[in-house]
Amino acid sequence: MPTTADLPDGSRQLNNIARSVGFFGPCPPPPTVHHYIIEAYALDAKLDVPATGSRADLMAAMKGHVRAKGTYVGTYKQ
Repeated sequence: MPTTADLPDGSRQLNNIARSVGFFGPCPPPPTVHHYIIEAYALDAKLDVPATGSRADLMAAMKGHVRAKGTYVGTYKQ
């Protein structure tokens, strides 16, 4: 994924937990095992949340628009 907030297709990436735009892979410190939770939502509307918005902002904007949700929990260690 590009590291720009606004993508060519009109979608937008919010900041990640490192407070930067874009995906980065798992990288827990050895020898620990970390759990990663990935949530996918099917919405009935395009949301207008700024790239600087928080997860709370996103969840508030999604309220009433979620049609389906999937969750994946994976583990990773070095």
